[in-house]
Amino acid sequence: LHGALPILSNLSISQSHFVKADELARKLIQQNPHDVETQVLYLRALLLNDEDDQARPLAQKLLVAIPHNFTVLYLNGILENRSGNYAAARGHLEEAITLNPTHYNSRFTFGITLSHLGDLPGAREQFEKALSLGAPDPQVHFEYAKVLRALGETTLAAEQLQLYQEKQKESADHT
Repeated sequence: LHGALPILSNLSISQSHFVKADELARKLIQQNPHDVETQVLYLRALLLNDEDDQARPLAQKLLVAIPHNFTVLYLNGILENRSGNYAAARGHLEEAITLNPTHYNSRFTFGITLSHLGDLPGAREQFEKALSLGAPDPQVHFEYAKVLRALGETTLAAEQLQLYQEKQKESADHT
């Protein structure tokens, strides 16, 4: 059973079965409380279930234990974004992107960070990169449109807003 739990937990996360992934990650962490990989998996499950208060101490602990780990940096950046600590998020996400430049979600999250920090050209670049890497989330188009509008690029902003609406409709139809 122990060997199957990480596989099942990753599968549950990838299939958006967040509650089940959380249950499996909790079992794993109870069996292996000092295993760093298990702690990272548990942190992912906590974030997916919006359990930020539980996730923060673990995220900080992992940042000390494995400070240059892509996943730990990325997840800390997400938590910092959620709490409005954009300056800290910027540093963690920049390093995460250096370690894995093709991860579109880190690019998207970094774009949001830069937007909140007032670096609109930087945010634009990150949203464009996320889209070029195949980011499927319609929200990328929406956030990109907001930045384009703020930059005075109203025609491009309207195009991105149209793409956002189309992708939202496709998603709703699929559901």
